[in-house]
Amino acid sequence: MPWFKGNTHTHSIVSDGDSLPAVVCGWYQSHGYDFVCMTDHNHPFDATWLGGQVSKDFLVIPGVEITTTAEGLPVHLNGLGITTMPELPIYSSITALLQGSIDSIRALGGVPIVNHPNFYWALKPEHVTPLKNCNLFEVWNASTNCNNLGTGGKLSTDNFWDALLETGQLWHGIASDDAHDFAGEFWGYKSLPGQAFVMVEAENLEQKSILTALEQGNFYSSTGITLKNLTREKKQLYLEINSEHHYMYTSELVGANGTILATAFGSSARFDLPDGISRVRIFDSNGSRLWTNPIRR
Repeated sequence: MPWFKGNTHTHSIVSDGDSLPAVVCGWYQSHGYDFVCMTDHNHPFDATWLGGQVSKDFLVIPGVEITTTAEGLPVHLNGLGITTMPELPIYSSITALLQGSIDSIRALGGVPIVNHPNFYWALKPEHVTPLKNCNLFEVWNASTNCNNLGTGGKLSTDNFWDALLETGQLWHGIASDDAHDFAGEFWGYKSLPGQAFVMVEAENLEQKSILTALEQGNFYSSTGITLKNLTREKKQLYLEINSEHHYMYTSELVGANGTILATAFGSSARFDLPDGISRVRIFDSNGSRLWTNPIRR
């Protein structure tokens, strides 16, 4: 099946972005993306905002970022594939608010994603592991204040993923721009486009196909690295990296508890998959990252 490059989280002037929706979508189309999900804060996307300015061979998936608070902290979820504002639940606890938002998104036929867990250090794994009917979260959000790398006493979003998987739940990790700034200088305290993306293996470039593939984990996430090949062969996972410039690559097979089970260097790797849950993450020598989704065997 073909692979499609996309961004699942971005903003326009409709909420707190700096550009019109047509400009936002046009940026992604002109930079080699196949689709983008429009997720303005509490404002579901309306196709009329584009004014026919976006090519028909570029997919714009409607959505909304449910933006709420609980326990004095921001709680945000994306609802993909919906054009109606979900009911905004009011709960005192973070977990209850997350679940209520998921339920509201599902009631409209949408796909929920738990956003940027380290945004203002709002979420802990124990907030997320009780959730039902959701298996997508942002392992990397390139916007400001998202603290992906963690710090002393605070989990990185990668380690956050380990904590979710250690419970035996099969969560899939999404990398996104959460872009707000498309105009002016591309430097400083900005949330810029083109910083993180997903590569989705789907039957075709249609909304249903892309969203189904996301929910099934048929994608990988990246901040710059792409793959030439990703194949599971019986009890093995084989991958080939699209080598760029003079970069060097490190691939790690990671167990559900975060233990590094095997390491490979170079532009290809073949890993024997252990019993249980495992995933692969890749680093290049220039700072980019890639995550495959976990496999259970």
